[in-house]
Amino acid sequence: MYSAYPIPSVTGDNIRQVAQISVCLVDTESMMLILLQMNKTETGRSNVEAYIIAAAIAAYQYNNSKQQERGLHPVDVMTMPCITMVGTRPTFYLVPVTKALSDAVITCQYPSDRTEVLKCEVPSDYDGGMEVPEYRGVALQYYVAFKSLAKSNWEKFIG
Repeated sequence: MYSAYPIPSVTGDNIRQVAQISVCLVDTESMMLILLQMNKTETGRSNVEAYIIAAAIAAYQYNNSKQQERGLHPVDVMTMPCITMVGTRPTFYLVPVTKALSDAVITCQYPSDRTEVLKCEVPSDYDGGMEVPEYRGVALQYYVAFKSLAKSNWEKFIG
């Protein structure tokens, strides 16, 4: 697990950029498995969501370059499990990144196909986040469930 992990990516005109992710789980083959982006404020959820989707695309590009370095073919689609934290409230995502989406980003084009990101927020009747014991108990159940879901997406890419 790494914190403040820089993910190299390629955008229009093959300009190399770096997506800075708050926390990243990386396996022994240097494949990125899960991304976490934190936003310490209570506002700006759309910014953190846009950032995590961009980071998922960068992770797809990075993982495919690692595949090629190991003599393997790049994959056409990779679903990146992601978590955002706004304040102390987690939101869970499954971001499917395709070669077509990655290529669209690289060439500064709109993707030809629609990408549907799955999103799950922890429901709560409580003000606050993880500092509230009742919310924390429910949120931790979501983390455990998401771990299984994330692992099912990793298994095809790790040895």
